[in-house]
Amino acid sequence: MNPTISFSRQHAGRSACFFLVLLLAGATGCAHRRQAVRPAPTRTEPHARAVELFVTATEHELRGDYTYALLNYQEAMIYDSTSATLFLAAGKAYLRLGREESAMHTLRRCVALDPDQLEAHDLLARIYASQGWFLLVERTYQTILERDSTYLKAYYNLALLYLRNHEREKAVSIYQKILSLVDPSDPENLHLLLGLGELYLDLDKLEEAEGIYTRLVETDSGAGYGHYGLGLVREEQGDTALAIQNYLQALEQAPDIAQARERLSRLFESQARWDAARELLVEGIARDTTDLSLWLELGNFFRRQDDSTLTAQTYNKIIRRFPDRWEGYLNQGRFHLDRQAYEPAYRSFARVVELHPDNAWGWLFGGISLVHLDSLDSAVPALRKALAVMPEDPLGNYYLGSVLMQKRRYREAEFPLQTALGRRPGWISAMSALAAVWDGLKKHDASDSLYAAALAIEPDNALLLNNYAYSLSLRGVRLDEALAMAERAVEHDPENGAYLDTIGWIYFNLGDYEKALEYIEQAFRLRPDNPEVIDHLGDVYHRLGQTDKAIEFWEKALSLDGDNMEIRDKLEGIQSP
Repeated sequence: MNPTISFSRQHAGRSACFFLVLLLAGATGCAHRRQAVRPAPTRTEPHARAVELFVTATEHELRGDYTYALLNYQEAMIYDSTSATLFLAAGKAYLRLGREESAMHTLRRCVALDPDQLEAHDLLARIYASQGWFLLVERTYQTILERDSTYLKAYYNLALLYLRNHEREKAVSIYQKILSLVDPSDPENLHLLLGLGELYLDLDKLEEAEGIYTRLVETDSGAGYGHYGLGLVREEQGDTALAIQNYLQALEQAPDIAQARERLSRLFESQARWDAARELLVEGIARDTTDLSLWLELGNFFRRQDDSTLTAQTYNKIIRRFPDRWEGYLNQGRFHLDRQAYEPAYRSFARVVELHPDNAWGWLFGGISLVHLDSLDSAVPALRKALAVMPEDPLGNYYLGSVLMQKRRYREAEFPLQTALGRRPGWISAMSALAAVWDGLKKHDASDSLYAAALAIEPDNALLLNNYAYSLSLRGVRLDEALAMAERAVEHDPENGAYLDTIGWIYFNLGDYEKALEYIEQAFRLRPDNPEVIDHLGDVYHRLGQTDKAIEFWEKALSLDGDNMEIRDKLEGIQSP
């Protein structure tokens, strides 16, 4: 195991990504195959023809001809159906041919014949994992360890499984067992201490983490990583000064620990030591121009400093140096989103998902860019792809629900908005959107309650005041209260056409058509292409007896909203003899 592998730690939330990598490295590098010594099962001499076919099959395998190898194994089974070795070889041949189901049945037959065939158990665990049968994976590795308590690969993979299932306490227990089976002072096993320290940090067991990293400091090859780990512990304890000291010691011992540079740079930044923060990153890049994480951190440093020129230059350099890595495009897209440059943002995110089709962030931010570009039909599938990967993400659910609401697909919009609000209680934007959806679904009691709850949090929120007022006006209820809320909204934003239209529509429902005309005409001047405002203007002219003008505006509204049957019915009704 290469002791220069580094590990990461995020400010918000903790990740065992590094630990996963280490476990994989350990598992693939582990050649342990020792089995427990058990009495060999009593059996007769193997059939001569079966032996002959077995040898022929292995010769085919050596030439890479697995189809003919399998045919020979299958024929050998006709002569000897009790050889676990034969079934193991056939199972492996099935796997090489991509026939997992056949491999699974064959390997199960193998372990039924000889439960001590640990390689067969291990292969079965791999098949179960590929199918997502994680309970069977766990049971299989436990079976292996019951038969050989020193089978390291099973420990590694069992720890991986527990990490995947967020069972970190179990993972710690497994990792401690691995440490008891190897010499942790051996540089080849450095990753074991690193991984265990990371797990303790994830579990907020700072004292145990400190103990692990202190042990690393005392080793020759791991001292730098030990100081880095101690820096993480000090940050968690709120001791910034000591954390800085530990990170400096880490870089003195091992200058190529990129994460130590990044975290130290962030701490300097928090102390307004801008030059020192920047110099750390620049120096790290000079040491290794291929370290993408340092390049990204430098770009993000400039972005946090609101230096748009250096941010853009750095991201462009990253993309030129790493054209096939999605990370640069993602950060560049986020930068464009900050600047409300939605078209270049979308292009960056499109490149992210081109390089990494399952990248949820690329789909999410690409979908958000499309929303701002008013490409709602294209935004919906992009947002759905993001949520297929991270279904509980509040931002993705909010945007999807909001788009569906705008498209009047209220039933579809309800669930994602409820999810967003469940993940972020008190989120005013989500509360407002969900209230509008419930309004569209005629769940008026629920809608009114949610509007009231939102206004209790932000009583001067103009959007909430307007939307609640408009909801009441459409129902023709509590119009005086609605008018008061709408007027307060206009006080906050006097040039908002939607708010002026709401006041006009309330006056319309109150029967004051001249006053309604005054406000809706103002709204029309501000929103000349809004079909709802134009429709309202037609309604006012109709009540004022100006039929020709009413028809003119209704027809204009229908040209902008061709699916609006209500406007179509009004036109047909007024034009009928």
